[in-house]
Amino acid sequence: SRNDCFKDEINNEATDVPVDTDAIDSSSKIIDETSFCTKRNFCIVSFILVSLLGAAISGSIVLAKKATSTPSKTKNNLDTNSQNTIASDSESSSEDNVSSGDSVTLDETRRGTILSVLEPYFRSDDEPFPSSLLQAEAFDWISDEDTWTILSSSIAEKDVWLERYTTSILYFATEGKQWKDANLWLTDHNHCDWKGIECNKNGQIETIDLFYGSLSGMIPSELGMLTMMTSLALKHNQLSGTIPTEIGTLSGIETIDISYNNLTGMIPSELGKLIRLDSLELSHNSLSGTTPLELENLARAGTHVYLGRNFDIQDCNPSILICP
Repeated sequence: SRNDCFKDEINNEATDVPVDTDAIDSSSKIIDETSFCTKRNFCIVSFILVSLLGAAISGSIVLAKKATSTPSKTKNNLDTNSQNTIASDSESSSEDNVSSGDSVTLDETRRGTILSVLEPYFRSDDEPFPSSLLQAEAFDWISDEDTWTILSSSIAEKDVWLERYTTSILYFATEGKQWKDANLWLTDHNHCDWKGIECNKNGQIETIDLFYGSLSGMIPSELGMLTMMTSLALKHNQLSGTIPTEIGTLSGIETIDISYNNLTGMIPSELGKLIRLDSLELSHNSLSGTTPLELENLARAGTHVYLGRNFDIQDCNPSILICP
């Protein structure tokens, strides 16, 4: 039939179409090469990925090892630094202790020296230490606060510390902080330069003159230790209490003026022993009692004794004494 004829033609044409086998082979080769290249690229990529993964793992291991070892190393460093710091602190502390020890030794040496000098003058039979608050205060000042040192050999060390101690007691006993003029008192200057004090050529106290100085309190008995003193003037102040009997030990004194104060009690008979005394001013106080015979004898020997304005003094001989 017609349809069969048409199918035969198509088959014949299909049979007659030339087949390019070279092209087919080439295409197959290309396909094979492409497949190979694809496989090779995949291998390369895979190798790179595996390598990177391996490197990452290796790096992680290294970092982990470092992280593990670093604290130990840091700890060792810290321990070493701590040991060094402790050692340094220990050395510094040792140096400080040595320095402090030297200071303590120096302080103790000074204190011990002064204590050995003053011990015989402390009024205590049992203990070699100050027996009164005034003595303790003066001793503490001269040994702990006073920085003055002996520069001259013209006066014995014992006498220097004794005079400095005695004058500091006078300051504390008469309310030195309230004085009208306490220039240089209780400073590191030589006590011969303190206001109202004069010394002889050997550096020993000869004169204490503090009149009109606003002194109050009591006259300290320790003034009797100033054996080279020739003049004591404490007039026109507000001194109270009694006249210390120790004043009678100042064998070289020539003038005593403690008038115009508020002194009370009896006149010490010990004052009659001061045979070099030219003038004794006791007027304008509140002294009382009988006039000592020793004082009359002193007046007969030429000493001017003034007892005026002491209304309670009895048996005063106006022919030889200036009586109330």
